Amino acid sequence: MSAQTMPETDIWMTESRFLPNGSIFFGSPKNLTERAGYDNQPAFLKNGNLVYTTIREEQQAEIYQFDMQKKFIMKFTLSKESEYSPQSTPDGRYVSTVMVEKDSTQRIWKYDLETGLDKILVAPKTDSVGYFHWLSDSVIAFAKITQPMSLWRLNLKTGKEEKIAERVGRSIHSSKEGLLYFIQSHDSTQWICRFEKNGSITKLIELYKGTEDFVFGKDNFILCGNGSKLYYTDHDFSKGWRYLSDFEKLGVKKITRIAFNPTFTYIAFVDDQSKATVKK
Repeated sequence: MSAQTMPETDIWMTESRFLPNGSIFFGSPKNLTERAGYDNQPAFLKNGNLVYTTIREEQQAEIYQFDMQKKFIMKFTLSKESEYSPQSTPDGRYVSTVMVEKDSTQRIWKYDLETGLDKILVAPKTDSVGYFHWLSDSVIAFAKITQPMSLWRLNLKTGKEEKIAERVGRSIHSSKEGLLYFIQSHDSTQWICRFEKNGSITKLIELYKGTEDFVFGKDNFILCGNGSKLYYTDHDFSKGWRYLSDFEKLGVKKITRIAFNPTFTYIAFVDDQSKATVKK
């Protein structure tokens, strides 16, 4: 990724509170990474701290951590390889990432949370990983870099990979019941879909044009961005997308990736200034 093509992205964070009427209250967001360049892919760890991917002058993707108690940003990974898509392992002891290895292999590794140094290869035989999500301590859903991108489920105990869907996006999540949710293209539209226990796929709700990300909030509420605005839908999708908040006055132009902390009291989101067109 060259300096000319690097997206201009920043990570914002604010307090959040789920209200009895089903809506969500947000505080005043603050830009945590106010600088030129790439700061993206935020995820909260089990301990409440925020990790994200950053690309700086050396053009290498590294993982940084924001300490929620000390309000301090520090570099987490110190390897010579690029790492993307950080997230906590289910046991909370490691930060797992997609590492681009020297031969361009892309596999899932995990780093010791205390040191950021000791790294372990999670799935040696699973390559071409673009994005992933832990479904349990032994099962991972991941998007494989194929044309088009495809969704797979990996059992770490057996090493078995199972293909789930094609034409999928980068956003992969699970509900509190453990069901797998993802984005899939249907003709010219993008839908949030669910992989059912019987192996079928259910189309749930269409996303705004140009929206590539969603996230689960408290009680299985789902949030997405459209331009500078946040929208949500309830767990049965019966009322469509409903408006939540608009951060345009703060300079936010295009909300992409979104993350909640484990207690749903903070939300982080990415503002992509290089993709600032709102599409209805």
